[in-house]
Amino acid sequence: MKGTQLPSLPHQDSFWLAWAAFQPETARVTQ
Repeated sequence: MKGTQLPSLPHQDSFWLAWAAFQPETARVTQ
């Protein structure tokens, strides 16, 4: 799989906000 990229998946920001509230140590990855 070296050199390949997985496709982006649709997401909901509301899920991230709920996750981050309970798991504040989670790191965000941005491009």
